[in-house]
Amino acid sequence: MTATTLINYSTRDFASKEDLELYLERQDAAFSPEVTKLFTDAGMLRRVVTRIWNKKHTFRVGIVFEYRDQAAFEACKPLLEKHYLSAVEGLATQVFGSRGVVLHEFVSDEFQGNTPSTFVLSYSIAWVTSPQSTPPALITQLPAKCSLSVAPKTKGPA
Repeated sequence: MTATTLINYSTRDFASKEDLELYLERQDAAFSPEVTKLFTDAGMLRRVVTRIWNKKHTFRVGIVFEYRDQAAFEACKPLLEKHYLSAVEGLATQVFGSRGVVLHEFVSDEFQGNTPSTFVLSYSIAWVTSPQSTPPALITQLPAKCSLSVAPKTKGPA
């Protein structure tokens, strides 16, 4: 199991391939090694940007921010405003964001936190139920070389 307890997942849609590429250039410049250290010192564990490839005629990225906990998320907010949002300001994009607490995860024995993946498949499920309900059974058989860790249910951020 990883140390991640809070995740922010967003998608950004762009009008053109050129707009998307400009965004990627700006965000790459914004997350310099010095700025990345500020985020990791504040409790951000991981940030991933993906190019959404399975939607025809769409110029979209997916962005995952993983935080150690609620305090880390709060500590990173001013850093995001200062270093990231200011860098992408003025770009015409449509942003859809979601925040969640980790309820389930499995991590392959081959996963190394600092090794980039060449292919990422994202699968997410959301449900709204009462706090005492249990999540549906999602996995009946795990792929080889994977271990399963189920995080205890936690109350989401206020």
